[in-house]
Amino acid sequence: MHDFFKKINFTNSSMLMVYLFVNSLFVLKYGIRQDIISEYILLVFYLSFVLGGLFFLEKKKIFINNLTQFRKSFLFIAILVFLVFVAVNLIVDGQTLNTDRWSALEVSIRSVLNFEYPYDKLDHLGGRSSNLPGLIYIGLPFYLLGDVGLLQPFVFLLSMIVVSKFKNQNSNKLKCMFLLLCSLAFLWEVIAKSDLMTNMFIILLFMYFWNEKNKENYFQKPIKLGFLSSFFVLTRGVVAIPMTIFLFKDFVRSSVKTKILYTLSLITGSILWSFPILFSLPDLQTIKQNNPFFNQTVYASIGITVFFLLAPFLISLKVKDFRQILMASFIVISIMLVGLFLLNAFEEGWKNNLYGLFDISYLGMIIPFFLFAYLENDKYLL
Repeated sequence: MHDFFKKINFTNSSMLMVYLFVNSLFVLKYGIRQDIISEYILLVFYLSFVLGGLFFLEKKKIFINNLTQFRKSFLFIAILVFLVFVAVNLIVDGQTLNTDRWSALEVSIRSVLNFEYPYDKLDHLGGRSSNLPGLIYIGLPFYLLGDVGLLQPFVFLLSMIVVSKFKNQNSNKLKCMFLLLCSLAFLWEVIAKSDLMTNMFIILLFMYFWNEKNKENYFQKPIKLGFLSSFFVLTRGVVAIPMTIFLFKDFVRSSVKTKILYTLSLITGSILWSFPILFSLPDLQTIKQNNPFFNQTVYASIGITVFFLLAPFLISLKVKDFRQILMASFIVISIMLVGLFLLNAFEEGWKNNLYGLFDISYLGMIIPFFLFAYLENDKYLL
């Protein structure tokens, strides 16, 4: 662990390779569903388009000189894309989708509103939800609007508003939007009304705002931070990785009083956020058979899961600033998810793994960390 970032130096180009690898898998997996052109030719076109687009944006440096004009243009494009995503969401009938993330979230929210245990209810594909309480609360406003899938367009717009405020080169912000819109993993998420990448964007937005307000000491408001931490960790298990890297170092440095206040508020918050589910707990046998933790660790052994939950504590002690926090989060999550994919591919065969056994949409969780780490790193991709 000594000199972690000197030994593992992920440049922006290295991060871009991970981005391209993840999205290339989507090209191969879904490109095979048409018989007009080879999926490998599609892959060449895709890679050429992304790299060519980055080169063009770098050379032309559109809207670079006028910050006000750039921000207006950037947000105008973001709003247009937002409206397109809303339209796509309204056009796509969730019942026709062969993925059940949207309906699992919808079933979870409906169950909580009816004071019912959500994890033994079936979604439209006959699956069961693994949504933790935090994500249920996040999806609630959009459920009340009539479609939980609206969550993705709204988080996209919010993320782009935040990106427009980053203190780095305008060309990098434009490349960030370009890369997000070129990410087939993200476009799949919007069309499928999924919430994996959206969940990660929400966590990153929290981390960004908390860092901006409390740069000197993240634990200036331990009670508030404890309640917020419990909420975000209760959205999805993998969130514990970036949150630990983000907070643990300052937690160790904080006073005993601060540690106690934070820990008590973390525990209290966890109980309060989970209360609607705790209130509706069924018999022990039902809980053993139907709980949210099995589905979230379906691809990983207990040993691998425990390792990637403990490693962030050690890594957190080595990070020096917010940029390194984002880089470390990207590295750990990339190694975990890509590693699991490659391990499965080695055991089951590449084609069996890519086209059936492994849900590659999980790899999309890497993309938000790539984009935020790239922006905070403030260096050129090309």
